[in-house]
Order: sequence, then structure tokens, then C-alpha cells
Amino acid sequence: MKSMKKYAAAGAAVLLTGVLTVGSAMWSGAPYLTAAESDPDDKEKLVDAIEEVGTNTPAVSGGTELSKEETVYVTADASGNVTKVIVSDWLKNAGREASLSDVSDLKDIENVKGDETFTQDGNRLTWQTAGADIYYQGTTDKALPVSMDIRYELDGKQISPADLVGKSGSLSMTVSYTAADLPFTMITAMMLPVEHFQNVALDNGKIISDAKTDIAVGLAFPGLQDRLDLDSEDLEFPTSFTLTADVTDFQMGPTMTIATCGLLNDMDLDDFEGMDDLKDALNDLSDASTELVDGTGDLKEGVDKLQSKTGEFKDGVNTLNDGLNQLQDGAGTLKDGVNQYTDGADTLALGVNQYVDGANTLASGASQYVDGTNRLAGGVTQYVEGASALSTGVKQYVEGSKSVAEGIDQLNQALSGLNISEEDLNTLNTLVTLAGGLDNDTLNQLRGMSGSINGGIDQYNEQLQQALDSALSQSLSGNLTPAILDSIDPTGAMPQDQKDALAASINSGISQTVTGTLNTVFQSDPASPLKDKVTAAGTTLNGLADNLGSMKSGMDTVKPLLTQLPNLQQLPGVVGQIKGGMDQLSEKNDILTGGADALLQSSPDLKSGAKELTDKSADLKNGASALTGKSGELKNGANTLSGKSGELRDGVNSLASASDQLKDGGNTLSKGTNALADGIGTLADGAKDLNSGMKEFDETGIQKLKSTFDDDIQGLLDRVDDISQESKAYKSFSGIRDDMNGSVKFIIETAEIK
Repeated sequence: MKSMKKYAAAGAAVLLTGVLTVGSAMWSGAPYLTAAESDPDDKEKLVDAIEEVGTNTPAVSGGTELSKEETVYVTADASGNVTKVIVSDWLKNAGREASLSDVSDLKDIENVKGDETFTQDGNRLTWQTAGADIYYQGTTDKALPVSMDIRYELDGKQISPADLVGKSGSLSMTVSYTAADLPFTMITAMMLPVEHFQNVALDNGKIISDAKTDIAVGLAFPGLQDRLDLDSEDLEFPTSFTLTADVTDFQMGPTMTIATCGLLNDMDLDDFEGMDDLKDALNDLSDASTELVDGTGDLKEGVDKLQSKTGEFKDGVNTLNDGLNQLQDGAGTLKDGVNQYTDGADTLALGVNQYVDGANTLASGASQYVDGTNRLAGGVTQYVEGASALSTGVKQYVEGSKSVAEGIDQLNQALSGLNISEEDLNTLNTLVTLAGGLDNDTLNQLRGMSGSINGGIDQYNEQLQQALDSALSQSLSGNLTPAILDSIDPTGAMPQDQKDALAASINSGISQTVTGTLNTVFQSDPASPLKDKVTAAGTTLNGLADNLGSMKSGMDTVKPLLTQLPNLQQLPGVVGQIKGGMDQLSEKNDILTGGADALLQSSPDLKSGAKELTDKSADLKNGASALTGKSGELKNGANTLSGKSGELRDGVNSLASASDQLKDGGNTLSKGTNALADGIGTLADGAKDLNSGMKEFDETGIQKLKSTFDDDIQGLLDRVDDISQESKAYKSFSGIRDDMNGSVKFIIETAEIK
């Protein structure tokens, strides 16, 4: 490969570092340019551009030593053909000698800076220096040691400079150099205004640009390739450069070229004392290259093995991706199930709270009911005792009323003759007094007792019905059933159909037990015998009070009549009225007696029922307390269960979100695996190419370089030394004394094209 061959001459290139130096001192004769009539400012810009490409290493030795610095000014046409040569010489430190001998083959020599004179004998000149440096110039027509040729093409066709003026198109300008004996460094600069030149490019050189003008500086080394005897396939020094540009209304100013052969003058090959070190370094480089070849071989084997495992890895990634898809589906299902579960937990907590509230209400109602039954039992006891006394009083009253009736009859008979004795009057007053003893408070108390009995029965029935309705309306069995099921099946392993059947059985049993117990204990049946007996007793008592009231009403009527009787003559009529009232009262005596008997007969049943009612009250109260005793724990448990629902929902949502991310990551990994497989394939190809290229590089590059160094480097150094010595010997173009130091440079200016 050509690039490999170029690397083979790298060692030689290192030795030629000093070849490309061009000094600013070569422009010391610039004020004496007379070869062309061009803008001095443009020339100075070209000089500055050349200095920017070159370096500032002086071309002439300094100090106080006598020396000769020569500048050869060449004017040429636009194609590079020479038209005139003017040589300018500067005898430096000439004032050291009053009479200075010099050698020159120039014609038309003249002092260009002072009044010093000289004499000439052939090529020998003798200057009278008068203590000053000598500046003189002359002309010559001998051949130059270096020449240049400029070829122009427009749109791919060769064209003469004169025909280019005013043209537009794609320009190609090739500047070629030729050196006769010694190798030269050639630097050519040209100004290219942007209004005429666009898209400027240069193959060997540099473009220096400002806003208005591009300055192209080309570089070449004619003669160096041949003198070093280098194969162009190994290392090639250019002998020309080509400039390309898009031109508009073509015109161009002059070009300026600097040529010097002092490329290797400053190189002292005696300084290269590290050849053994360089050889050791090349041996190390050769060993390292061999190791690199082995390493790239190992790399190729490793990459091949990696590629062989890529399929298994890809299958594993696909399996992982399938699992991640299943995980995402499962997470979605779990999320739905958890949402249903937490909704159920919230509903359960709400139901438990309602159940506990209902149970507390039931317990409170039961407690109130027990207190009412206790009060009712006390009232019934008082009622029974009063009923017994009342029955005795009624019987006494009936017996008394019979005596009164008999007395009335006797009185009525006695008064039949309208003769009322004082004894009869006294008897009548006694009856009136007896009737007056039945005051309204006694009768009202009797009626109130009857009302209390009936009211207590109604309140009892109402409270009993409310308690029963409250228990059933709170869905007692419906709220207890889940808790009972959880205690039976805490793990939830029971099949759903068995759980549903068990729940139905528990609901039915609880309902029947509660309803039956309440009916049995509290006698809530509206048709119960106890209620009938109590109701009948209340009715009889109320009728007795009504009969006694009628009798009192009659006596109250008689009493004022007695006080108002003007005389006993009126008594028969009054007694007749009394007798009529007594007859009516006698008709009610049987009812009154029957009622008192019925009341007395019902008292044991009523008292027994009250006792049974109070006996069961304690069971009812204890049952209500037991019902509410665990309500707090049940409520707290349900609320805790519901309170954790949010955390459970958040957790399952996070799990679902993470599973989505995992799935996306799995898809990305799957895609990346495909890209990885492709990349490993490319890597395998690259490792193969790298190993092959490294072998070739080692064989044709490193080993060739080592071989070249071992076989040819000394010869190359010898040739470089020869060129350096010859360059040092070439001190002047027009002539110089053997014992005088000197330097020479050539400045070639081509004509402008306008």
C-alpha cells in the first residue's frame, strides 16, 4: 500500500525537519526591486504572506565577520519565462577594511547606496570602503540554477494568459519548478481579489484570507527527490502546486516567488549521535508490532466466540421480554383485583360501621325497654294491690247499696202517705252522706289507674315492636355473617359456593332465633292472653268508676234538694227520685261486682306476666351488652382494613407502572439486542480486518521500516550530508571570494495579467 510505503520513510522525514525553513532576512534587499512596475504595497503583502508560511531563521550569519549577501531579482512573463535578471549584493562589515577585494561576473555594476568606488580586473573588484558597507548591483544573462513554468486551464482547456483576461469559469493554474544541480525550496505567493476569485483551493500550500483578498502561497522542493534518491512510493517531495478557483472577469496581479538552496545548511549530521538508541527503539517497535499482530489475532478469536454466543443471548432476551409481557398482564390483573378488593373492604367498613351504630341503638333501646318493663312491673304490683282493695270496697259498696235500696223502699212506703217521719229523713241524710264520700278525686284516681294499665300495655307493645323492627332493619344477620365466615375461614380457602350456602344458613338461623326469642320473652304477639286479661281488667275498672260516678251524681242531686225542702211535704217526690236512682244503681251493681271479680281474677296473671317480663329483661340487657361488647373491635378492624386500602392501591399502581416500564425496557433491550448482534457482526468483520491489516502493517510497514533503517538509513544520511555540504558551498550566484561567507536567494516576479 502506498500509505504504508510512506510510513517506511518516516525516519528520513524526521531528519529533514530543517528543510522547510525560510528566513525573513531574505527580504533585506526588497527595497531595490526594479524588475517590474507593480504596486509596492502589494509586493510587501506578498512578502509578509511568504514569511508567514516560512520561519524567521536568518539565512546569513551575523556578528562582525565579513560576508556577502546576494539577492537575485528575476522578472518573468505570466508563464514564468525569464525576461530580465538583476543581482544585488551587500558586502556586510566591509568597513573593517579600507580596500576590500571582491569577486563578481556581473555587468553594469554600480554602487546603489553610497559614493564608494571600485576598480575591476576581470571578475575581481577592489572597493574603497571608506569604513562603510558596500551595496551594489549589476546585470547578467547566464542561466539560473532554478526555473518555473505556469500553465493555465479554463473549464478543462489550456489557455494563454493573454486570452484569460476578462474570462469567467473554472480555473486551474499549475506552477512547476525545475532545479539544475542543487535542490531548492520554492515559495510562490499571489494575490486573488474576491471579486474575481471564489472557492480558491491549493494542493500544496496555504490560503491566507482577509475580507477583500485571498493570498495563495504555494510550496515545492524541486531537485530534492532525486538528490535523496528516494522512491516516490516511499516519500514524495512535490515539485509543483496547483491552484483551482471559480473566476469572474479574470485578471490577476504579479506573482512573487522566493527560491533558496540553503535548505540543509544549518543541519550538522554529526549531531545525530543517537542512532543506536533509534535502532533500539525500532527493534522495540518491531516487537510491539508483533505483539499487536498476536493481540489482534486473540481479539478476532474472542469476537468470533462472542458472535457465536450472540444467538443464545438474543434468545434469552426474547424469553425475558416474553416474561416481562406476562408480568405486565399479571400486574394489570392484580391491579383490577386489588381495586375490587379495596372497594369491597371500603363497603365492608361502611356496613360494619352501620351495623355497630344499629347494635348500639338496639342496646340503648333494649336498656330503655328493660327500664320501662321494671317500671311497668312496679305499676302492675300496685295495680294488683289496688284491685284487691277495690274489689273488697266494691263488695262493701254493693252490700251497702242494697241496704240503701231497702231503706229507700221503706222510705218510699213511709212517704206514700206524704207523711215523712224524722227517722226517715235521718236515713235519707245518711245515704246522702254515704254518697258524698265518693269524691271526684277517688273516682279520677280509679279511672287513672285503668288508663295507666292500658297505657303501659300500649307502651310495652310499641317499644317491643320498635326494638324488633330496629334489630331487623339494621340487618343484624347480614352484618354478623361476614365476621362469622371470616372466623370460620380466615385464609379464604373455602370454595365460594360453600361459603354462599353457609352465609344463607347463618342469615336464616340468626333471623329466626332473634324473632322467636323476642316473641317468646316479650310476648309481643298482639293476640297473647296476657294482653287480653290486662285489657279486660282495665276495662272493668274503668266501668266501676263510671257506675260509682253515676251513683255519686244521683246523691249529689238529692243532697241540695234535702236542704231546700220547705217542708216534709216535698220529701215523697224527692224520695221517689232517689228510689229511681237507686233502682238504676241496683241495675249496675251486678256489672260492678262482675268487673271487680274479673279484675281480681286477672291480677295473678297480670302479676305473673310482669314477673316473667322482668325476669327476661336481664337476659335481654345482657344480650344487648354482649352484642355491643365486640362492636368497637369489629369497627376498628374494619376501619383499619379500609384505611390500608389506599396504601394497597398505591402499591399495586406502582407495581403496574413499574411493570409497564419493565416492558418498555424489555422492548428497548430486544431492539438493542438486535443492534448488538449487528454490531458484534460488524465488530467481528472489523476484528478480522484489523488482524489482517495489522499483519500487513507489520509486514509492509513496521518490518519494512526496520529493514529500511537497517539497510538504507546510513546511505540516506550520507546523501543528506552531501546536499548540506553542497548547499553550504553555494554562497553566491555572481561570484564570491573563497574565504568569505555568503548566502544567495532568488526572487522571481511574474508579470500581471490584465
